[in-house]
Amino acid sequence: MYLDALEDAICIFASYPTTNSLPSFEREMPNRLVVAAALIDNDSVVELAQQTLTKLGIAHGDVVLLTQSGRKTVALAHLNESDDAKPGVAHISTIMRRNLHVDIGDEVSLSGLGGDVSYGRHIRVLPIDDTLDDNISRDKLFENYLQPHFAGAYRPVHQGDLLLVPSDVMGGPDVEFVVVATDPKPYCIVGPDTDIIYDGAPVSRVDNQPDAFHAIFHRTIGIRPS
Repeated sequence: MYLDALEDAICIFASYPTTNSLPSFEREMPNRLVVAAALIDNDSVVELAQQTLTKLGIAHGDVVLLTQSGRKTVALAHLNESDDAKPGVAHISTIMRRNLHVDIGDEVSLSGLGGDVSYGRHIRVLPIDDTLDDNISRDKLFENYLQPHFAGAYRPVHQGDLLLVPSDVMGGPDVEFVVVATDPKPYCIVGPDTDIIYDGAPVSRVDNQPDAFHAIFHRTIGIRPS
């Protein structure tokens, strides 16, 4: 009888999850989240389950910082209200995954920025040359792309971000921009009083790489690279 009771106790104990069998969200690093595809068409948000928001002390609409291997971007936290919302998962857009150099199934770190995000005095963006149509004039870049993209959206941006901006004109091509400067830096919220500066030559996609970006950024704002 004693042996039977001991065997039952061992079986019950073995059924409990071990530390290694728990998902990473439940272990020592709750801010490490698994990347999944975006559920809504908005490149400025990361969608999170309510359990994740609660555990990280983040509210719907807060600005959060996402990092991976030294790469950083910012986004608005949005509650994932779908029936299959899972804790420990971050739904982010394709362009945001490109900014972080991650794929679906990779992990990113996410932390809330609280009140540490100011409205920008100005941001400076330049288009990526191979996404420009010959028929898009400089004025149209603002009227048909940048203005409707940012108007009323209160989008957070991080210096170095790529932005995929759709045309406000039906049938118009999407244009990619790179954020070469923010004031304050390195990130801000683009609000109604933020000046959007877009003068300067388009950036080559070949040059828009980690090793070349330092030179591009300083050349754009008129400072000699160190």
